[in-house]
Amino acid sequence: MDSLFPNRGLNFDNGKFGQESTHQKGHILDVVINNNSDNSITQIQQTDCGLSDHLHITIETENSKPPHSKKTIVYKKTKNIDLQKFKHNIKMELVPAISKNKCVSEKVETYNSRLKNIFDKHAPNKLKTITIRPINGSWYTEAVRIQKRIVRKLERRWRKIMKSKMKQGKSCKDLEEENVSKEQYVNARKILNNQIKAANTIIQDIKDVIKLLPKKTCRLDPIPKWLLKDCVEELAPVILDIVQSSLHTSTVPACLKKAIVRPLLKKPSLDKNSYKNFRPVSNLSTLPKLIEKIVCSKLNTCLDENNFRSMVQSAYRKGHCTESALIKMHNNLVNYVADKKTTVLILLDLSAAFDTIDRKLLLNRLQTDFNIQNDVVDWFESYLSDRTQCVAIEDSLSDISVLQFGVPQGSVLGPILYTLYTTPINAIISAYELNFHLLPTILKFISLLLTIRNWTLYLEWKRA
Repeated sequence: MDSLFPNRGLNFDNGKFGQESTHQKGHILDVVINNNSDNSITQIQQTDCGLSDHLHITIETENSKPPHSKKTIVYKKTKNIDLQKFKHNIKMELVPAISKNKCVSEKVETYNSRLKNIFDKHAPNKLKTITIRPINGSWYTEAVRIQKRIVRKLERRWRKIMKSKMKQGKSCKDLEEENVSKEQYVNARKILNNQIKAANTIIQDIKDVIKLLPKKTCRLDPIPKWLLKDCVEELAPVILDIVQSSLHTSTVPACLKKAIVRPLLKKPSLDKNSYKNFRPVSNLSTLPKLIEKIVCSKLNTCLDENNFRSMVQSAYRKGHCTESALIKMHNNLVNYVADKKTTVLILLDLSAAFDTIDRKLLLNRLQTDFNIQNDVVDWFESYLSDRTQCVAIEDSLSDISVLQFGVPQGSVLGPILYTLYTTPINAIISAYELNFHLLPTILKFISLLLTIRNWTLYLEWKRA
């Protein structure tokens, strides 16, 4: 046995515990192996149970399970909040304080501080010690962890749907016949786009936007988003006051221009020690997103009424998507092949496209190309300037850095501003009589479909 495991420090001295034959014919077929330096095995017993030709072996050890490490965390018992008292405090403390302020910056500061104080009063911080249980199994990979989280999320959603439908007196058969999948989210997004009217910003618009917000809460929010939805009747007039003050004064307060960036691993199989394998995900608070939705609605109306959109734009445009762009490209390719024309497809990928925008050039382009003037341009200038961000890893925050270029990622206005910024590309390509199409830019790429009209031009292009 020693020749099979050289230099491993293993003990094969069976006589140490008086181990004898483990088979009815006197053979030692069942071997207990331990490290020479390990004295944890205290006794080995052999018993003939009459169930097999092998003896039953019992091992006694002095090993104890290693203790798990402990960690103290801060949490809030949000489920114990009395909503009626919480709403009453909003009416008595927050609403009067907001109405006294005339400056939009003071309104936002009051909104965040007062609302957070009310929240802390109803759900004070509590300490709890938890046990950290490391998972050493090789089967529990990052992909398994992500899939487990997705499954749990779907389970919670299904239980919520079942509970609400059962209250309506519907049977399980009725529930199975209903389509409660992706279509609901598509319809919810359509309702959102239809309900927010650019020319008439009223309280109902604010309520509708808040009700359709996703549940995820940003660290910068004074209260959780679910609590904001539950108190929408009380908070909608306050938020509307802030939105109108921002638009009338063409000012976006500095506290609404902060972002927290969290690094997200692109794929579970990638090396976590390499920074290039992470994708920065920017998180913004809820209040500036509400203001952006109102401005975005007005901007889209302006672009549509004045025909400022390119006919070949599929990015961030109602009724257009990747599928419509690919259908057009495929149709062009098939027609060119049928006409015996040589076709070249060029894909232009712009890395970190949102971060490459020159803000001064963007503002100038809004005025000259899209006739956006005066107070509106001043608001966009305030929106883009003096933006800051910091990186968050678990509970730790980096130093704050000022962003000199680009539009904010994770924002509502970022995609449409990027589209307007790249509009001159259309004129440049059209000047050379080339066909092109702008695809939705989740990966920020522009697809250019170049058609060579004859072989002479193709040969000249090839020689060049």
